Amino acid sequence: MTQATATRERTSIEVPAAPVVPASRIDVAREAIALAAEPDAEAQSAGVERLFAPSFRVFGPARDLCPHHAARALNPVDYSAFEESVMSIQRISESGDRVVAHVRFEGTHIGTFCGRPGTGRRMSADGLLTLRIVGGQIEEAWSVLRWR
Repeated sequence: MTQATATRERTSIEVPAAPVVPASRIDVAREAIALAAEPDAEAQSAGVERLFAPSFRVFGPARDLCPHHAARALNPVDYSAFEESVMSIQRISESGDRVVAHVRFEGTHIGTFCGRPGTGRRMSADGLLTLRIVGGQIEEAWSVLRWR
C-alpha cells in the first residue's frame, strides 16, 4: 500500500504597508500658526523647512514686513516687545486646498514695537489668515491684521 504524501505549501500573505496619510490641512495650519510664535530660532527653522513649500509666497500687509521669512509672514508680531503674550485660533475652517483662520494676539506692550516705546498697556489684534496648502505644505498665505 502506498501512502500518499501531501505537501503543504506555505502561503505568504503580503500585507501592504499602511498608506502615509498626510496631516490634514487644518493640522498643518495650526502647526504653522504655533510655529510663528516659536522663540527658538533652530526649532522655527526646522518647522519652516517642513511646513512651507520652497515656492511659498505671501500676500497682504505681512509681505512688506517679512517677505522672506515664512513663519513671520503668518505672524509678524515681535514677541520680545510683549510679555504675557498669547496667540490663539478663534475659528478655523477648510475648503478645498484652502484653510481660513481667525487668530487673536494679546499681550502687554513692554518694549519697542513698530517704532513705539513700551506703554505697559494690554494690546490685542485680530487677524484673518488664508493659507493654500498642497501636499502637506503651505504654498501661499494671505493675511489681514487689525489692532484694537
